[in-house]
Amino acid sequence: MFELKTESTLGPRPIPYNNVPLISGNIHSISLSQRAVSAGLADSTKTSYGAGILRFNQFCDLMGVAETLRMPADKTLIIGFVGHHMGSKSGSCIKSWLSAIQAWHALAGAPWPTDSKLLKLARKGARIAGTHLKRPQRNPITLAHLLALYSAIDLSNSFHSAVWAVVCVAFWGCRRLGELTV
Repeated sequence: MFELKTESTLGPRPIPYNNVPLISGNIHSISLSQRAVSAGLADSTKTSYGAGILRFNQFCDLMGVAETLRMPADKTLIIGFVGHHMGSKSGSCIKSWLSAIQAWHALAGAPWPTDSKLLKLARKGARIAGTHLKRPQRNPITLAHLLALYSAIDLSNSFHSAVWAVVCVAFWGCRRLGELTV
C-alpha cells in the first residue's frame, strides 16, 4: 500500500492487528479494499507515508519495542517517537510521519489516540522546536534576472539554449526549477 523509494529494498513491514475483521472472510476482498484505498492516495503521499512508517519502525527497533506493541501504538509510544525526532526534523515532517502512522492504523482497523491532549502538545512542541530547520524565504526571480542571464548566454550553444528554455518555462509558468529539472 505505502511505498518507500530509497536504495533499500526493505520497506515498512506490515504488522498484523488481531482485531481486524475479515471482510466476508475473504483475503481477496481485503486486497481489493486496500487497492481501492491506495488509489485514493497520490504517489507522493504513498512515498511520504512509507518513509513515516519506516521511521516509526526504526524508532521502535531502537527502543526495543516488540512488533506486537506497535499496532495499535500506545499514545506514550507515539509521543516518544515525536520526542525522539523533535528538534532534528521539522514540525511538518513529523506531522507527515504521524499522518502516515495514523493511516497505517486506520488501514489495519486499529484505534488511534486522536483525543490525546498530550499528543497534540507534543506535535506543537515539535513544530516549535523545528522552526530553526525551516529554510528562509528566498527572493523571487525578477525580469531583471532574466535579462542578465539572457545577455550572458550564447543561444547558438545547445546547452545554453536548453538552460534558457527551462528558465523561461519556470519563470513564465510560475514553476520551481525542481519541478522542471532532474
